[in-house]
Amino acid sequence: MPSLIEDACDERFDQTLFDRVKIAAAALCIVVGVSVLFGWWQGIETLTRIRPHLSAMNPVTAICFTLSGVALLYHALHRRRAVLTVSAVVGLVAGLKLLNLWLGFVPVDALLFADEIDSAGGTIHLMAPNSATAFLLTSIALTAPYARHRRSADLSQVAAFGVLLIAMFALIGYGYGLSGAGRIALFIPMAIHSGVTFCVLSLGLLCLAPDRGVMLILRQNGPAGAMARTVLPLAILVPIIIGTLRLWGQNAGYYGSEAGVALMIVANVVVTFVLLLASLIALHRSDLVRVERERALILSEQQYRLAESVAKVGHWRLDLAG
Repeated sequence: MPSLIEDACDERFDQTLFDRVKIAAAALCIVVGVSVLFGWWQGIETLTRIRPHLSAMNPVTAICFTLSGVALLYHALHRRRAVLTVSAVVGLVAGLKLLNLWLGFVPVDALLFADEIDSAGGTIHLMAPNSATAFLLTSIALTAPYARHRRSADLSQVAAFGVLLIAMFALIGYGYGLSGAGRIALFIPMAIHSGVTFCVLSLGLLCLAPDRGVMLILRQNGPAGAMARTVLPLAILVPIIIGTLRLWGQNAGYYGSEAGVALMIVANVVVTFVLLLASLIALHRSDLVRVERERALILSEQQYRLAESVAKVGHWRLDLAG
């Protein structure tokens, strides 16, 4: 018998859809990882860095993408032990990279194709620190749903959103033409195809626990679900579009930097107000419908009791379980 939560969910967002998203994200991660490794092996620069002036993806980064895709695929196939094993390897590699940054030992990202990495365009293309952090969050997102704690699925979604934010930070920098936007300290910035792959990977990670947290709200068939599916994408895309228009106008000479910042702040305030107002209106309408249904239910109950009183009959209920 389906639960109340399943009954309240939109039929379009069933488990089959989430499994397909996980498989698609896994396939992309595996294809990107294997292609980059093949590019380092054969010296094909187009596969490792997309364009000559962009950063190249480190071979160990490509391996982590491949393993993350394999873990997602195993999760779609309900192979718990395989998921935990592969995700542990990804987390170990990411942890060793972060320890290398802090303590200066175990250069795990320089173990493969060391000569090619040192001579690639005059820059040592090691794994970016934000990439290592994203892989550590990926390992947490893959492992958390199997924990017994009731908040473990929520932790998985928080980690998946962290991966998405890290990837968006790098991609927005590339989109705005800010070459150093994805740079951490003196390290090279995240490669552009790493950012794209992390975005797709985060979508697959969000589908690991579709019956908990934000994903459950997005699946709801009522006003909350419809509002979330409408407002959340706009809340992400609108600031990016406003920032793009602000830079375009500033570069075109329509206004200076100070006026551009002021216009962007005003535009964000207006858009936030409109989205909030639309949400409040939708909630108000939903509340009116709820009140009308409650009144109809109370009236029906009163009429039912009146009919019992006039007919001099009653009713009883036996709770066998109790």
